[in-house]
This record gives sequence, C-alpha cells and structure tokens, in this order.
Amino acid sequence: MTRITVHNDSLQIEIEGLHRLWAFKRRLTIPLAHLQQVSGNPEGIRRPPIGWSVGFWAPGLIVAGTFCSRGRREFWDIRHPTKAIIIDLVNDRYTRLVLEVDAPRFVVDMINEARRRTSSS
Repeated sequence: MTRITVHNDSLQIEIEGLHRLWAFKRRLTIPLAHLQQVSGNPEGIRRPPIGWSVGFWAPGLIVAGTFCSRGRREFWDIRHPTKAIIIDLVNDRYTRLVLEVDAPRFVVDMINEARRRTSSS
C-alpha cells in the first residue's frame, strides 16, 4: 500500500508497512512535470513487464518492486488491483507506476488537480 501526497511541484509516494521490504523502496519522489497520465483504471492492470526485476511477485497475491523489459521500467506496489491507480511518466527513470491506494478516485483527482495548478502557474 502507498500513501501519496503532493508537495510543491512533486508527487511524494511513501511505501507503507511490509511493502517496503517486498518493493525494496521506502519512497519515490516524482516531479509533477513528468506525469503524462493518471488513471484509476484497474482494467489496465495485467501484470508487470517480464524481464529483470528487483522486488517480489506472487501472482494473485502481491506485486511489489521495479520490473523492466524492452526499455520500460515500471514500479508496482499492489495487492488489490481494484484499489490501484496507474501513473504514466515521461522523462523519468520509470515509465509507469502502478500503486495501490486507499481511495483511488480521490487520489487520481488530487493528482490531476495538482497538475492543473502547476501547469497554469
């Protein structure tokens, strides 16, 4: 599970609980300018890229960590796909983030509002 906040012009993503161990990460900081698209579309979640990875993947139970294949680097932290959001990125070390949050619709709206405020400044 992750906790997402917006601070200044960046997205702060805190990995919570034991997920830190499985994902080998405590936090991510992503500039809002790197966000291309944010959605709460669980249908878009299939599986992490098959290639090399640093993390843990038990199909049907949990996906947590960095997964890479064919030039894509994705960070995943989900147990319940229905609570997941997808963040597509540009000009960043990651191409996509797939994150479980408590209130997906609220978090997507919060991020998109922060992006609008930043782009209109």
